[in-house]
Amino acid sequence: MKLAIVCDHFVFLKKLLRVIEKKYSIADIDVFEDLIGYQNCGLYHDALLADIDTIGLEGLKCINSHPQPFTYVVYLAMNRNYMEDAYGVNVLGYVLKNQIEDKIYLKLEKIRNLMQIHKIYELKSERQLIRVPECKMLYCYLEDGFMYLVLEQDKKISLSYRTLIELKNVLSSQFWRINRNCIVNKDKIISIDHAKHEITLLNGQSFHVSRREWVQFKKTNHITLDEH
Repeated sequence: MKLAIVCDHFVFLKKLLRVIEKKYSIADIDVFEDLIGYQNCGLYHDALLADIDTIGLEGLKCINSHPQPFTYVVYLAMNRNYMEDAYGVNVLGYVLKNQIEDKIYLKLEKIRNLMQIHKIYELKSERQLIRVPECKMLYCYLEDGFMYLVLEQDKKISLSYRTLIELKNVLSSQFWRINRNCIVNKDKIISIDHAKHEITLLNGQSFHVSRREWVQFKKTNHITLDEH
């Protein structure tokens, strides 16, 4: 888990880090003195721990009005003031500062459990990493030497992997390389045509499966979809 902490109160920050580091590596934690530094860092984090005394009410409103996809937020507070404003997209509530030792692990474990349920990949796209949830991925393909990832609603992202094998190595077994040019998410298959060695995905697009991959697929998967 990659954590970001926004806090400019040195004494409290030192205590918070000491508590967190009992279970989480310091290498997985980035600390920022203000919200602007966090927002401009260009790094991806699974969770943001934001000290309301540091970011203020305006910072709280800024986070809630500009949620980062797939980044969970926990607010740290001296008291319950402003807590009615602290709930938004991906916000998991708050922890009072005098309860850090007892409560922060519960929040972090909740985040870890959510991450396991909603598996998210960090994929190379041009010169940066992008985070994409597995449940949104339809298929990846090669075209004219370039690699693309297609998401639900036909959104397309350019990836920076040299080969499909390199990409496949970072994906789960949920992904199936159907031929030399394409990998599909098996959860997104809605029908299989055995006669033509073709599959159809949720978006209605059909793909031909190579003979070699077809044989391997039948050996390792139980067919429960509509068959022709």
